[in-house]
Amino acid sequence: MRLTLATAPLILLSVLLSGCVDLDFGPSDRYQADFHYTYELQPGGHINLENMNGSVEISGWTDNKVEITGVKFASTREGLDEVRIDIHHTPNSLDIRTSRPSSHYGSMGARYAMKVPKTAVLDRITTSNARLRVQDLDTSVSLKTSNGPIRVENLGGAVDAQTSNGSVELHTIAGDARIRTSNGPVRAEGITGECTAHTSNSSITIEMDHAPRSAIRAESSNGSITLRLPGNTAARLEADTSNGSVRTDFDMTGSVRESRNHINGKIGEGGPLIELTTRNGNIGVLKM
Repeated sequence: MRLTLATAPLILLSVLLSGCVDLDFGPSDRYQADFHYTYELQPGGHINLENMNGSVEISGWTDNKVEITGVKFASTREGLDEVRIDIHHTPNSLDIRTSRPSSHYGSMGARYAMKVPKTAVLDRITTSNARLRVQDLDTSVSLKTSNGPIRVENLGGAVDAQTSNGSVELHTIAGDARIRTSNGPVRAEGITGECTAHTSNSSITIEMDHAPRSAIRAESSNGSITLRLPGNTAARLEADTSNGSVRTDFDMTGSVRESRNHINGKIGEGGPLIELTTRNGNIGVLKM
């Protein structure tokens, strides 16, 4: 049969409707499969999760068990079949790993939503190309994603948060906070312990609910730094910018060295070190 411009579209439509041809239009989640697991975990148990691609959300609850709900996804049916959720469980630990084949079946991964005991320790939670979110835990967490934002809320311990291309937001952290991102803003509020924040190409904003009792360090290559502190703060301030200005609402005491782009001296009676550095941006140390 000879095809013409008029008949070809009709034949293609007929083939698609008949189901004879399975074309891949590209979306990475075209094929999906849900999964669900539940495991008992003793108080203070440790959790590790290694996810290759996809979001992870973890929240704490009062039950001594871990509930894992999620979905595997892939751009092809063969790829979906090859995505595996490997879990190793003991009463005191839970190791979860998303495995994919060495052969190429297109884009694939898994998305996790987990409920864990509030006392569980998140030793290492990693993923890529997606967000990480953790909330309502009494312990410490270590989080890493390569291309996505990180958000942590209501944590009773320390947090180590690292992403290469995404924002980092921390709210109400009872322990130390270590924050690293290469291309994204940082916002940290209610940090009780030591706070260290680094970004390459964006701003850093830190707000402290009380006068700092530990060091605060913030560094950006290309972005502003804003630090808001209570009026009763006592600290030692070192703030430097190469191309910008430095200003503070606080009266500086002691031996003060101050210029448009540099301040070195004491706030109040002095105390923990506050070290703020950027090459291209302004620095503000402000009262709450």
